[in-house]
Amino acid sequence: DGGEGAGGSGFVVRTRARGGDEGRLLARAVVIATGGFGEPNRLELEGGDPEGRVIHYYKDPYPFFDQDVMVVGGGNSAAEVALELYRNGVRVRMVHFLDVFDRGVKPWVRPDIDNRIASGEIPMHWGSRVARLGPGTATIVRDEDGEATEVANDWVLAMTGWRPNRALLHGLGVETDPETGIPAHDPATMETNVPGVYIAGVIAAGFNANKIFIENGREHGELIAGHLAGRLGPGRQR
Repeated sequence: DGGEGAGGSGFVVRTRARGGDEGRLLARAVVIATGGFGEPNRLELEGGDPEGRVIHYYKDPYPFFDQDVMVVGGGNSAAEVALELYRNGVRVRMVHFLDVFDRGVKPWVRPDIDNRIASGEIPMHWGSRVARLGPGTATIVRDEDGEATEVANDWVLAMTGWRPNRALLHGLGVETDPETGIPAHDPATMETNVPGVYIAGVIAAGFNANKIFIENGREHGELIAGHLAGRLGPGRQR
């Protein structure tokens, strides 16, 4: 629940433990550091996914043995998942909306996935998107000319990245840029447009999670602490 921030009445923070116990804390300021993995970037499928075949979480290849699996994405996660599936008895193919892999693919992964694609062991559909799912099938459409290809499919692993969950920010009145997803804030203090509400870490990058890492995100804590110390005054820093 909101208040007037560190300079006023502060905030009431309500918590709920996994066991269901609820708590209540009083805070003069709140730091939102919930990361950039709140919700996945979902595929836009004609007819949706009524059978629940699209998965955004990957753990291991064994549940997919001897099945037809499509990996969507062109980043490092997509490449590694496709390789692991291939080496564990899964019939895997890849789909990426660009014509090349992302620059973030690790240098020791890139030759491996390139060779599997070149040999045809892992079919790759460049410049394409998954358009719709049918009973035991998936239709892939090439962006350049709209050519559609129907392939056998049991599962779709969408390694399409994640975005931050902004529900808490919006609930507190924090504004976010609709294009970039970046919360309104002062980069010198990390305070948002709501006095007493700060952001730290990847959530400050909006939709571009590759913009902030541990190396530069760790600086946010010092900025926030310095701003709060100055606001509270020498005799009230604790």
